[in-house]
Amino acid sequence: MKALLTQLYFIPEFRALMLDWFNSDDPSSKVGLVGEMRAFFAYMQQLENYNGSVVRTTENTDANEYFCMLLDELKDKLKTTAMSSLVKECFMGGETSQIICRKEVTVGGRVYPVDDPFKSECQQEFYSLRVDIAGMKTLGDALAGYVRGEMLDGEDKFPLDGGVEVVAEKRVCLAMSQLPRTLFVQLQRYSLDFMTMTHVKLNDRCEFPMRLNVEPYTAEGLDRREQARRQNVSVAEWDLPTDCEYELIGAIVHRGTAHHGSYYSYVKNRGGGAAGEGPTRWEVHQEGKSEPFNVDQIEEACFGGDGKDYCAYVLVYRRVSAPEELELERQMESLDVSEREGGLEQSLGNLSLA
Repeated sequence: MKALLTQLYFIPEFRALMLDWFNSDDPSSKVGLVGEMRAFFAYMQQLENYNGSVVRTTENTDANEYFCMLLDELKDKLKTTAMSSLVKECFMGGETSQIICRKEVTVGGRVYPVDDPFKSECQQEFYSLRVDIAGMKTLGDALAGYVRGEMLDGEDKFPLDGGVEVVAEKRVCLAMSQLPRTLFVQLQRYSLDFMTMTHVKLNDRCEFPMRLNVEPYTAEGLDRREQARRQNVSVAEWDLPTDCEYELIGAIVHRGTAHHGSYYSYVKNRGGGAAGEGPTRWEVHQEGKSEPFNVDQIEEACFGGDGKDYCAYVLVYRRVSAPEELELERQMESLDVSEREGGLEQSLGNLSLA
């Protein structure tokens, strides 16, 4: 749990706006979950849960589940305040569920050929992108598996208006228009062993890059590659749009088994000030200590494999070229909260990152 909260703390725009709002005259910024969210930056002793119970930071909770629960509740608490868009601006992403007819069909009087297929689409929002890494050597392999579709044929054919059933492909992909500012990627390392009916943890090696371009895993990127294949043209790596590029800024590592263990965090500290100004360095936050970390050792520290019982469970990427029109950018330009940073860093440094 603390490992996840540490990652949130080291997202400068999120930290800065929360702290700046705390010093405002808005009474809703000082009560309930919202007030405690502010307080954990200062002392992080305990956090009041949405149902009134106390969530103690010494307890081990699934980091990704806790992250989604926390943002859901925070979004709800902020919806009637001046900070109603904070969660969406910082973390919300979108994915597109598609059903694509792979044979020529007529819908609404229009003929859709194979090279311009009929598509049925719907959008969903997400806080973290969950990818299956079983049998995958790299994050790229896992993302390719995430967008790999399944054919709807035979008894599973897709029904169109008029009772016509057609062969179609069902797939999920990222929505380019809803790429998140900060992308959390959960590497699904837990599964059910049907032989023993027990949960097991997959510690297999899974490599991930320091820079990640997600365009190949968007609906637009998949369409571009399908068109290129039909024209027998390759899509070069250098042709990837830069507005889909992310850089690694953190990793939550789990050490242990599916039944017990602990979390700790590697973070890219992008400056001493609350808004992220100052020098940048990588750090590891573990067992109540914050120490410098040589990012060249990220492979040994996070990839897993080779009999290790520790490996990255959640990866945190920051969009390199997020749209300039984000309201968050404009709000940050007027912030001056660096004077509150020292006490928070000291308090956070004393945490036990179990």
